[in-house]
Amino acid sequence: MIQMVRDYETDILNKILHYDQQKSKSFIALAVGGNYNTALDVIESLIDLNILEIKKGKLKIKPNDVQQVHEEFQSVLKEFKEGINYSIPRLRKISKETKKPIFWFTMEKLRPTSELARMDHINKKARVEVLELLMYAVRGLVSSTFILYQRIILEQVSKPEKKILNDDIKAGIEAIKKTKSKLMKIAGDKNKHVLESYWFQMTAGLRI
Repeated sequence: MIQMVRDYETDILNKILHYDQQKSKSFIALAVGGNYNTALDVIESLIDLNILEIKKGKLKIKPNDVQQVHEEFQSVLKEFKEGINYSIPRLRKISKETKKPIFWFTMEKLRPTSELARMDHINKKARVEVLELLMYAVRGLVSSTFILYQRIILEQVSKPEKKILNDDIKAGIEAIKKTKSKLMKIAGDKNKHVLESYWFQMTAGLRI
């Protein structure tokens, strides 16, 4: 039988980040569950490693470069989600106002051969008022997420700090995937290739 060793360090940091207000050592040790004394010992070791500190009896993550990067990314992610919550309903409203889809295509004859070619179209009002800003935000989040990945690969970070950055990366990827999925629903199966082409063009082929 294989026994899994619990990662108390990561659990403790996640609990501290979970609460808006700072908590005591004993509160966090109880909150993470498991062995209370072991949790306290791990907290003490994190304090010795200058990852945690206590001020006025309250436990907090000691300010450092990784913590600052995490907080800045969370701010970017929050603004991105707020923007998407506005943009998607606005696109649907524009489609109704203009009585045109957001993405569509037509088959047109090319001169002089008269061969048929697919021509992709994007609702002009939607592109100017919403899509260009939305895709700018997508590119920004992709770049911010990649920077976190570089930090993990190129710099020495502790295991708990690596977990924080990895969770941020996953959150960024998930937000981008959800955004594309919502746009796909607006485009519909018939016109999804128009969105795919536009997405690739506006992100310059960025991949995460």
